[in-house]
Amino acid sequence: MVERAALDFRERHAGHIYEEAVVGTWSSNNWVSSFTINKGYLNSVTPIARGNCVITEYGVLIGQISEVGPNTSTVVTVLDTTFAASAFVGDGGDKATIRGDFSLMGSGLLMLDYINEDTIVLPGDSIVTAGVTQVMPVGLAIGEVIEVNRYETGIGRYAIVAPLRAIDISITRVNVITSFDVSD
Repeated sequence: MVERAALDFRERHAGHIYEEAVVGTWSSNNWVSSFTINKGYLNSVTPIARGNCVITEYGVLIGQISEVGPNTSTVVTVLDTTFAASAFVGDGGDKATIRGDFSLMGSGLLMLDYINEDTIVLPGDSIVTAGVTQVMPVGLAIGEVIEVNRYETGIGRYAIVAPLRAIDISITRVNVITSFDVSD
């Protein structure tokens, strides 16, 4: 079943080029959520670049390349406060911004922000990348809404999102999307 899910993802996104990598060290402080991988600009088959998406074998977005060295690269996870991406909410295709939030990072959660007032967002809704830029492909799974709130000012709403994959040291292998077909 697990192998089939990975195969289905690769079949649906045949235009994606991947570089497989092994996770090295995780950040060891409370201020960032990042890890290193064993691929850099000298030892990768396809060129790894800052901004490349990092996913699980099933296509779940877990981060983005923030630094590239000769033999290693740093990945900031979706939980990190420097991470932000345009995302689709549920099946409706309405856009919002998914981002790391310091107050949620320690709980392994992230925030869906800048939600249009007309957008219906409910617990259980799936969140996927919108692919607005050439950096991130459309349709990468990110997480699921667990709670929707209004800001204390009464202006605007936000949602708390649980990643589909726990972002922790149990992640030992990842795939870096080094190139993708925009029409995919």
